[in-house]
Amino acid sequence: MPRENRLRKRMDFLKFYSVKPVKFVSRTLVIYAIPNETDSARVGLTVKKAVGNSVFRNKLKRCVREYFRVNQAQFAGWDLNFVPREVVKNFQMPDREIQVTSDLEKFGRYWKRAE
Repeated sequence: MPRENRLRKRMDFLKFYSVKPVKFVSRTLVIYAIPNETDSARVGLTVKKAVGNSVFRNKLKRCVREYFRVNQAQFAGWDLNFVPREVVKNFQMPDREIQVTSDLEKFGRYWKRAE
């Protein structure tokens, strides 16, 4: 994923808390969305240490980035911040990825209806 499509700076993330974002809450994820000034979508990930060890956190990040890469066109003009919830660590490994992927697909369906 190109760097232009990522939220990397602190100020980019603080924007989510200075304005009222569109918020999607599921069992494993909280997703915040705010409009941006460009025609492309950008993604940010905020994963707390309480979610799991670094290996697990990075697997979650890869899963979310892949979903975003495949579905990027439908989020054009928006900045998205994905925040995994701590409940994710309670699932066993195959179920974790299935549950997170399922919640991401629910978000995609929700997003299509909201447009």
